Amino acid sequence: MDFTLKSTTGAVIRTGTADTFVGFLRQDLASLGSADLKGANLSGADLKGANLTSASLTSADLSGADLSGADLSGADLRGANLHGASLRYVNLRGADLRYANLRYANLDDSDLRDANLEDSDLRGADFTRCRAVLPAGEPDGWTCVGWLNGDLLNVRVGCRNTGYASGVAYWTGKPDRQEVLAALVYVRAVAVLRGWKVD
Repeated sequence: MDFTLKSTTGAVIRTGTADTFVGFLRQDLASLGSADLKGANLSGADLKGANLTSASLTSADLSGADLSGADLSGADLRGANLHGASLRYVNLRGADLRYANLRYANLDDSDLRDANLEDSDLRGADFTRCRAVLPAGEPDGWTCVGWLNGDLLNVRVGCRNTGYASGVAYWTGKPDRQEVLAALVYVRAVAVLRGWKVD
């Protein structure tokens, strides 16, 4: 697939295939802020420390890529494939991760403050020491994660995005979702300890 890298002013920096870009990315990691990499195939790429602030990576394939220490703050990662990617120590503050595939991604010690995780696939993702994320395991077989979006707690259980109160109302009275309710109580308790707004 061919794609175009543009500057913040819209000037074309480079056009070509993903193979062309991987070499370019490794040579000049400091100049990729606001890059247009929509649909790029960067699977398995070594992008450690890359500056991708506000980059457009919509539907990009970053599966298995090493983005350790990269800056993806404000990046548009809607629908991106990050399956098995290394996102350790990555700045994802304010990133849009809606519909992204984060299955088995390693997000150890990453910053996800104000990131949008709605409708993303979080199964098997490692959120150890992540800022603004509260992993709560797999109650009743569903991945449960709380995260801080703005100043308010959001919760994702399976494919449902909700706030704490609406989640409790939805799952109360469902005998096969007792673990989910317990996970919500845990997420709320930790969020309160961290000073997050929960309702």
